[in-house]
Amino acid sequence: MNQKALKTLEYDKIIEQLASYASSPLGRKKCLELVPSSSLSQITRMQHETHDALTRLFKKGHISFGDAKDIRGALKRLEIGSSMNITELLQTAALLENTTRVKAYGRRENADQTPDSLEDLFETLEPLTLLSTEIRRCILSEDEISDDASPNLRRIRRSIKSCEEKIHSQLISLVNGSYRTYLQDAVITMRDGRYCIPIKSEYKGQVPGMVHDQSSTGSTFFVEPMAVVKLNNDIRELEIEEAKEIEVILSTLSAQADLHRDEIRYDLENMVELDFIFARAALAMEQNANEPIFNTEGKIHLRKARHPLINAKKVVVEEITGKFNDSQSAVVVEYRGLSVAEVTELRKALREEDVEFKVYKNKLVQRATESAGYAEINDKLVGPNAIAFGHSDAVAPARVLANFAKTAEALELKCGVVEGTYYDATGIAAIASIPSRDELLAKFLGSIQSPITNFARVIKQIAEKNEEVA
Repeated sequence: MNQKALKTLEYDKIIEQLASYASSPLGRKKCLELVPSSSLSQITRMQHETHDALTRLFKKGHISFGDAKDIRGALKRLEIGSSMNITELLQTAALLENTTRVKAYGRRENADQTPDSLEDLFETLEPLTLLSTEIRRCILSEDEISDDASPNLRRIRRSIKSCEEKIHSQLISLVNGSYRTYLQDAVITMRDGRYCIPIKSEYKGQVPGMVHDQSSTGSTFFVEPMAVVKLNNDIRELEIEEAKEIEVILSTLSAQADLHRDEIRYDLENMVELDFIFARAALAMEQNANEPIFNTEGKIHLRKARHPLINAKKVVVEEITGKFNDSQSAVVVEYRGLSVAEVTELRKALREEDVEFKVYKNKLVQRATESAGYAEINDKLVGPNAIAFGHSDAVAPARVLANFAKTAEALELKCGVVEGTYYDATGIAAIASIPSRDELLAKFLGSIQSPITNFARVIKQIAEKNEEVA
């Protein structure tokens, strides 16, 4: 299909609609890259996948593939001996955890169940639970590595905490003691990653230490007293040691991920493919779509088809409006309380009289009746309603429904339109008593047949009398 045809059909908007149902970035990208195919085998395969996904959606509900982030670059770096960063490791853990949920979602409910076209995609997923658990144990968030990630990291952080406690103790004693009169504020602050106290500019020379900053007005100097310089240096050295230990932890986790590099890549590819398939199924569900049957003969037969971008409710409203305009009569009934068997029997009786029995949402019917000029009906559209449209006999819907209501008390005639005129329940009941067209024709023929028969009999009697006289 050429680009001009695709533009005319607004294919890009349809694809954007499809992409909105994908939950992962790569799934959305795959949807946006979808182009029409002329390969019947490919079309058939994708239809089977969409059908099977739709079946799962109806049975089990929706499943998210949103944690399938693009970590292909990170996996590529593992091949050359590089390490993953914190974000990439967390994305890997999220992918594997999501894989666990998706694999459970795809599992057959019983062993006797026939495998579908998605079976292999679900089966080949490898959750790698041990790896994801280890990543989560070591990395708490993008900003925090757990103290328990390694014994050495725990030791380093304990040392940092100890130094910080000593610094605070020293500075508090200075703030509350000999330096009190020199302070702009009795607080302990941080400058350049080192603990300082704010000294008034005129007393700067009275406090031995290192100046790290100055206020915008120049009235305050932030000084690191000599008493805590060594402790601050110790903290800085420990922080460098901490950073190196974190690099070791990330390297160790990356090495573990590298052992399962191929499985992770396959998980990512399969999750994206499943996201793509289930996006198609979700769109089909939303559109209430039917599965088309393709052929190689170039034959096209569309029945009640619509463009995917046309609002389905608008189409239904137009359909209802058309039925009101094209039918001879329409009768609204409430069918609350009817059993499935009774509804089946009623539909059969109506079909035999060329009457169409339809159930629509009340709001859609209200919009249609306003368009068709029968807004009086709207007041009766409360509860579960159905409409019987008569095509060949205007009285048939009312007659069949009224007769059925004699044995099915749950069926209630509410109102209707007969040959363009609105009738309430009483009026519809009266119309129901009118005989059918066939009955009326039979009676009419009977009424004109009787005088003819009598006339023929008289003629015969006259002829017989004349014969006797002769």
